[in-house]
Amino acid sequence: MAGAVDIKVDGDDVVAHGPALLTDRAARLFFLGSLGAAEVDNGWRCPRRRAPVSNLVVRINNFLESKGWTVSREGIADEAVARALERKRSFSRTREATEALLSGQRKVDIAEVRRTLTAYGWRDDQRDLRPHQEYGVVHGLTAGSAANFSVPGAGKTATTLAVAATHLAAGTVELVLVIGPLSCFAPWEKESAAALGERIRTRRIRGSADQRRAAYALMRPGELLLVSYASAAADKVALIDLCRTYKVMLVVDESHRVKRFKGGMWAPALVEIAKPARVRTILSGTPMPQNGRDLYTQLNILWPEGELTGSRDDFAARVDKDLPTLLRDIRPFMSRTPKAALGLTPYSVTRHDVPLEGTQSEIYELIESYFRKRIAGLETWTEKIESLRRARPIRLLQAASNPDVLNRRDSYYRLPRMEASSASLMDRLASYHLLEIPAKTRFGLQLVARFAAEKRKVVCWSNFIANLDQFAEAVR
Repeated sequence: MAGAVDIKVDGDDVVAHGPALLTDRAARLFFLGSLGAAEVDNGWRCPRRRAPVSNLVVRINNFLESKGWTVSREGIADEAVARALERKRSFSRTREATEALLSGQRKVDIAEVRRTLTAYGWRDDQRDLRPHQEYGVVHGLTAGSAANFSVPGAGKTATTLAVAATHLAAGTVELVLVIGPLSCFAPWEKESAAALGERIRTRRIRGSADQRRAAYALMRPGELLLVSYASAAADKVALIDLCRTYKVMLVVDESHRVKRFKGGMWAPALVEIAKPARVRTILSGTPMPQNGRDLYTQLNILWPEGELTGSRDDFAARVDKDLPTLLRDIRPFMSRTPKAALGLTPYSVTRHDVPLEGTQSEIYELIESYFRKRIAGLETWTEKIESLRRARPIRLLQAASNPDVLNRRDSYYRLPRMEASSASLMDRLASYHLLEIPAKTRFGLQLVARFAAEKRKVVCWSNFIANLDQFAEAVR
């Protein structure tokens, strides 16, 4: 029996008053079972719990209206519902615009965009946008909050910089905040310098908490910040304040690294930072490394209130039941350049056996011996695998690649410095960087020199960031 209901916020609670709220069966089930509300005169008092009170207001309002109740709201409650309705309208408008772009019904004058970029300082002689990048720019400007899932090598960084420069020129954005792994910092600095020269200044946010806070305080319009995932999680409050102070374009690079479906620290922090940002972009060449659930957090960064994903449980159910339909629904908010569009020839893999020598070979054998001793005497494979899991066999990969990385903490794999009871192993590790160049590094340098002499481009890859840093120094 639907009737009239009044909703208002009282402290951390939301109070709903209506003559029939206490007797209506569906309402009692909702307020008692779903919200854990307490009965009051002619209504219910609903505790906020962990969610923002505005979210609770919207949830109650949506339920009551869906059941035919006439709802009136007061003060903060009315403002919360108004904001939710505007987000819903904005999402609908964006979906319509991007669907029209995909179908060819909407045309964007790329020549006008190029003129805007040139006027702002874009250097075509250094970073002339290719057709697939032009489409990425048009899509990014149309969607506002967009995912670029193009394959590696498609120029996602340059495309995103062009979107950012267009926003900066129009005044719709004042700062660009890039959050990603440390390995992405140098490419962003290089691309920014090539595309925009001195027109934009990049600033790495590093150091202690006090140093990072000081860096945020020095920010000025027209700058690009580079922040690691770990720093973003630690500085969540400061970055939220930054997004409220300035009109910020948030870019999450290699967004698959925050794919965690539940829990963790990075993903929830980024979703909160995204809420006050004016423009949001996520970049990844491998958005679903494991399964469709990997998209949930990434898409919530684009639309932090869940407009694109729905609830966590609903999203998981859709992934399990009908992933193709889910992907079709999110298609308007993403652009993707496949390998075929880049005109690349099919790749071939050439493997080279590089024997370990000298001290590196000794270190590898000592670690291998250490692992063998751990499983000696264990009877079942389950026990052996569990013992090796705790010992982390990735240490063998580190030793085979570059033993010196064992002397450093690896934040990506969450590995501390190598510590062992073997004095002979620790002595060799401590002095390794003075003794020799790792076998793979020597062979890699020979390959790079050969390709450079042939004027070919070379991309160097490693599992370990510290190894890449040392290799980069050796190449110079």
